[in-house]
Amino acid sequence: MKTMSGKLVAVIIAVLFAIAIIMPFFVNVSGQGEETEYIHINNIEMRVKDVNESHVNLEFILTLYRSKTVSNATLIASVYDKTTNLLLQQQKVEISKEGKEGVNEMNVTLAFEKDKNYNVVFRIEKENRIVGTRGVSLRGLDTLIPKDKEIKMSLKDVDFEILGVNNKVTVKARFYIETMKNYNDIVFHIKAIQYESNILAAEKWMSMDVKKGKTLLVESNLSIPKNYNYLIKLEV
Repeated sequence: MKTMSGKLVAVIIAVLFAIAIIMPFFVNVSGQGEETEYIHINNIEMRVKDVNESHVNLEFILTLYRSKTVSNATLIASVYDKTTNLLLQQQKVEISKEGKEGVNEMNVTLAFEKDKNYNVVFRIEKENRIVGTRGVSLRGLDTLIPKDKEIKMSLKDVDFEILGVNNKVTVKARFYIETMKNYNDIVFHIKAIQYESNILAAEKWMSMDVKKGKTLLVESNLSIPKNYNYLIKLEV
């Protein structure tokens, strides 16, 4: 009953899990005496450009390895719903014919709804053939918080006390929070979730002012049916 999860505002860094899908790169030899053309995707990095309550714009930084000349090549970014595998959006970017030989970068920005998980696949097509592909998987976008909604707090400790047992168990949950800024009328939500079914068993709402540099005690008594396992969560 000491497990704690949920969208704690102390955790304001989103976790984006990336899974690389690597295919052999294509080398095109046009003919004897002509320059060999090649291009493939070496790496993909991501960063948040902007975020609001419902959407996030992510910038993908693709590291390409290419020859000086690459003709008729297109980068195609495809976004799929991770649950249904349906194609949600697609963006095409022409690759410059002339460029620096070796390592190059390309940037692609895509918009995502925060309440879904995604597979994003980047592929390079050259003369109607796929010559390179790589992808990433995205989840946890709903943990990204707009700047004006960020609350700078950290959870220092948590403890629970059994106050009584009959047909229900009464538990006191205490959360010790340290804040880095002053806030007025912050709303705290403590709830007990049945572990196996994810059913809400009990909850308590409260609001209070928060002072910078002081340890804040947020506590509540919760009465929950016995003989079950629970997650006790604090949301702000």
